[in-house]
Amino acid sequence: MRKKSVFSKAVALILFASFFISCFSFSSYAAESFEMSADEWNAYYLKYKTDGADAFMSPGKDESERNFSWYSGADQKDGHVEVSLYPDMKDAKRFYGSSVKTFEGDVSNKVTVSGLKEDTKYYYRCCTSSFKTDVASFKTDSGSDFSAVYVTDVHISYDPDNDIAIRDNAYTFHKTLAAAKKTDPDISLLLSAGDQASGGLREEYEGFVASPVMSTLSFAPAVGNHDKKNIAYKTFTNNPNEYKNCIISSYIGYDYWFVKGDVLFLVLDTNNPSAVDHRNFVKQAVKQNPDVKWRVAMFHHDLFGGRTPGRESETKLLRLLNAPVMDEFGIDLVLLGHSHYYTISNVIYDRKTVLKTSDVNSVKDAAGTIYMVSGSINHPRMDVDAPVGENAGKYYDTDDVIYNILSFSDGAIKIDSYTLNGGEHFESFEIQKTSENGGHPQKYFKWYMPFVRFISLVYGYFEVLSVKFKYFRAGLLK
Repeated sequence: MRKKSVFSKAVALILFASFFISCFSFSSYAAESFEMSADEWNAYYLKYKTDGADAFMSPGKDESERNFSWYSGADQKDGHVEVSLYPDMKDAKRFYGSSVKTFEGDVSNKVTVSGLKEDTKYYYRCCTSSFKTDVASFKTDSGSDFSAVYVTDVHISYDPDNDIAIRDNAYTFHKTLAAAKKTDPDISLLLSAGDQASGGLREEYEGFVASPVMSTLSFAPAVGNHDKKNIAYKTFTNNPNEYKNCIISSYIGYDYWFVKGDVLFLVLDTNNPSAVDHRNFVKQAVKQNPDVKWRVAMFHHDLFGGRTPGRESETKLLRLLNAPVMDEFGIDLVLLGHSHYYTISNVIYDRKTVLKTSDVNSVKDAAGTIYMVSGSINHPRMDVDAPVGENAGKYYDTDDVIYNILSFSDGAIKIDSYTLNGGEHFESFEIQKTSENGGHPQKYFKWYMPFVRFISLVYGYFEVLSVKFKYFRAGLLK
């Protein structure tokens, strides 16, 4: 946590006081709406940076757990989370965890809160020996019904020539989350398919979690190619069920899974080329959760959307390595990023279309997988001439910010997509399933895949060494 001057603290308090008066108080308006004007956000963000209150919440292994992460000074000991059923924190229970030393010399605190009950509102704060965050709250879900907001390529970006770039990028993201919360007040999960930060810098991640909406959501990130430009992601996150039995992994992250409702979420780091490790991870997670009806994967790289012909050679390789894993284990929906173009694929099996989605609003017991890509938050792209992939079913061109509400139930996953500034509800699509298997083929075998996976493992070994060497040359590894 950075030391701040007395003057900067005074300025922050004065600005925030005026904001407090105009809005009656942050906590009072937060209960009704998270909307802020640019001036209100600037005052809020200055106080946020002054306080160093960069705590955030991630999923635990299931709905009975939540993971927490936040930075603190190396001299601040005993990182813990206090959880209560009451807003005044009466009868709060303390949960202790561990701390990891960061490259900057302070520590990142990691705590898991367990024993949570379904359909219950909890109040919490993150603490050290000399610091406490403001009290925030979240509510656990019950049964199979819940909703999430899915975004990708948020790209909080440091700019050496613009000292308010991160603040302004964070405001765009805050407005996106506030709009999603207004559209569906019950969203409890944030799914982010990579490139949270443009340079992989700690300051960018601190901007990513700045929004007060984040305190109500469990945040599940995938590693993007921009995230691996630096090493901050490694200590920033606190993901559940990380697959550490891998042969190789990218330095900053692992594949991980969690269960929410009747959905098994599988988050892959496709910066690691090893299809051996990704397949083993998915196989193990599915084996540990055999009775979970829905399987949703998330990773960064687009496979079927097209729109970026310059990347097609890379994309073909990624399809070859990763799509067979989705086929083999009957993945219903894959959430992606990277291209910055919105697409929903046809139903795909064996890297081919088995059912077109362009003219339908739902599919039932699909004999394959739907792959979805959303647009970027801070770097949206619009090029009506960009070629659409041959397996892309639905696409939408806009230079507006896009967010997506995913509504999960026993019988369906419903996708509703919106623009932020235009306020347009431009897509509604539903994946329906009448049994645990749905229409997925029962057997999948390609004789050449063991060889392909072995080659990816060998290549991945040298690729990971290369990335680590770059970190070492940049002075990021001590």
